[in-house]
Amino acid sequence: MRSSCRRSRLKPVVERQIRTRATSVKIATLDFDTYSSKGIEMSHRVPRPTWERIETAVRELDRFRHPYVILRLREDVMDDEQLEIMGGEGRFWVAASIKGYTQRRLTNPSGSTEEIDVWTSDQGFADETRFISYDIDEVLRVARHFAEHADFDPTATWE
Repeated sequence: MRSSCRRSRLKPVVERQIRTRATSVKIATLDFDTYSSKGIEMSHRVPRPTWERIETAVRELDRFRHPYVILRLREDVMDDEQLEIMGGEGRFWVAASIKGYTQRRLTNPSGSTEEIDVWTSDQGFADETRFISYDIDEVLRVARHFAEHADFDPTATWE
């Protein structure tokens, strides 16, 4: 089952950051929503996030309350030039929409066609295990490469 994250109708809360040092991150915005058992609680937008803020958001993913993050290269483009990371708790789905690709997925060569859930609240999301990474370090490496180079991590396997 392939799907992008549904866009919230809530006005995002814009986080302010104090920059303590220069960063080479090329991300225009870090977007994510927070959910409860009743549905979406709050949309968040972090303009020009630092790598540390991006890493924190990825590590906070828990498949339910914090099910996804989107790293956008352009603030004015909603469904292109972005990296989506869904999941948490040891299961991550990663896809990039750049360089002519739409949701080009990170692959797991040892996975199968069995589907598993990676987002368990609200609309939810599942995909085949061959598109699920169980390695947070791999996911962070892919995210950091995207954030710094606006490109696919060449050390990762993509479909």
